[in-house]
Amino acid sequence: FRLAQLVSALHKSTYGTNYTIRDPKTEELVNRSAFDNKTSHIMDMNPELANVIKQLKDSQFRSLIYGDLFPNNIIANDEDVFLYDFTVCRNGQPTFEIGYLLGHYMLLMLKSGSHIKTTDALDSFVNEYFGQLRSSIGSKKEEFSNEVIRYLGISILYNFSRKTTKKYVEGIRNPDRIVRTAKNIITGDYTDIIKVIEKFE
Repeated sequence: FRLAQLVSALHKSTYGTNYTIRDPKTEELVNRSAFDNKTSHIMDMNPELANVIKQLKDSQFRSLIYGDLFPNNIIANDEDVFLYDFTVCRNGQPTFEIGYLLGHYMLLMLKSGSHIKTTDALDSFVNEYFGQLRSSIGSKKEEFSNEVIRYLGISILYNFSRKTTKKYVEGIRNPDRIVRTAKNIITGDYTDIIKVIEKFE
């Protein structure tokens, strides 16, 4: 809940602006490099996904984003949530940010087997985040959600495809089914994030 408030505050306050951390040209290079880092290997291994993934690069949704939002960079206690390592903070796609985070939590859920507890937590996160961002995205919520879902799928495939991220997927049961489901949500027109999360249970 508090994490959703923290992230949505960053996205909402800079949504649709050209605010950058670096000079605009360097900022765009950083953003493109980050996108390619997360997607190029996936497209090489799954050429059937390439067209859909490439379209995400020119997303209409932009804001200041943390840039590397996943559990290792989040510190939480009973009262607050903190983020650290702002190296790749930039003007980018909030849909990438949320999908990347949800993908990592999905994998943690699948490893631990605590489906109900994690699904409830993700449900709370999604509802709070979109509640805060409602006035910014307005009638484009379905498009925004669809991009988040595609990035969720990309996040899962990324962790399955790289040796450096194998620790996130080791021990997960039915990995082939998880990979197939991730590919399906990348190419599908899904807009209900919670129902998509339930597909992995």
